[in-house]
Amino acid sequence: MTPAATTGFKRTMLQALLQTLRARNGDPLWDGSSPHCVCPLHGTGNNHAQCSLDLDRGVCTCWGDCASDGKPRRITLADIAKDRVIAAGSWSKFAPYLDTIQRTKDGRPIIIRSARRPVAEVAHDIGAQLAKTGAHYRLGRQLAEIRNGNVQILDKASEIAGAIHTNLEIAVRRRFGLQFRTLTSHDALVFSCMAPFREELPAIEFIAHGPAFDRDVQLVSPGYNARSKIFSVSESVEPRARATHLTKFLDEVSFRDQASRANYVALLLTGLFPQHWLGARPMGWIDANQSVVGKTMLAQCCAAIVSGGDVGTIRFSPEEAALGGDHGKKTSTRLARGLLASLPPGSKRASVASAMALRAKNSSLQHRISRANSSST
Repeated sequence: MTPAATTGFKRTMLQALLQTLRARNGDPLWDGSSPHCVCPLHGTGNNHAQCSLDLDRGVCTCWGDCASDGKPRRITLADIAKDRVIAAGSWSKFAPYLDTIQRTKDGRPIIIRSARRPVAEVAHDIGAQLAKTGAHYRLGRQLAEIRNGNVQILDKASEIAGAIHTNLEIAVRRRFGLQFRTLTSHDALVFSCMAPFREELPAIEFIAHGPAFDRDVQLVSPGYNARSKIFSVSESVEPRARATHLTKFLDEVSFRDQASRANYVALLLTGLFPQHWLGARPMGWIDANQSVVGKTMLAQCCAAIVSGGDVGTIRFSPEEAALGGDHGKKTSTRLARGLLASLPPGSKRASVASAMALRAKNSSLQHRISRANSSST
């Protein structure tokens, strides 16, 4: 291209950009005749003389906020294109065509990395592509993947890198074409910790193993429910207008009075509304004046609602039972939301951790539960 042609190109491009782009207040950057214009990088539109134009060189000189230490800033066509055409509003529109239009033979998108491209944009694109798979979510601050209908947390850097490369490819541009790269575990972990990556993934607020209602008292369906952010791994449940089976079941239990019966129904209902108890640990206490009256059965019914099935129980030896004194059997264990724990059956007073899916974290307690389950089968 000759010098004259270069000058004409720069003049035409700068004129087109200044007349097309808008200031923050919506006004044009340039009126088409003045030797001055609004700064194309930071201009609000209130000062139309903060930049001087040099159309032949395709530059403008800003004497406003871009100036540093009293020296003006020279703004080129490349600066305007980078900050206003690509990085600003147009980037989200053209990014899918510029960076992921190329795909591998099996249809996976290709994310382009380069030294000139912000890391946050790469993280955004990776998160967006993982979200499109329908199998990746955000559980708290961690990446979660759906495997065989269950939610699996990817808490290892190698697992995160594996999930990324399973669904997309990372490449850099070279003169001879694209060169594919493998993400290191460290890079994958950094991407997963960035807000642009996490914000693209749908969030899971609660994992329901049994039937559950959301905050609007709507029965959640199996899979991910975007409105309530509940992921249900249970089977589909058909709601019924009448509680025929529940009434028949409650009639078989010898409750002390109607208040006790109502309290047990409330215990069952608590497990159906998990979002109302996030962060809390509701507890239920089942008491009886004699043994073999169905305390364990009642506890297992609560467990079935929360965990979707039976849970393990433990038994105390006479020596351990004596430690409880007149207050019945007691045990010290750390409980957290996750799995219903029934503690313990066949006692004068049975303590039942119910309603909000409680998990016993004490290792010795879990070992005893597993031993009790194996011996009973």
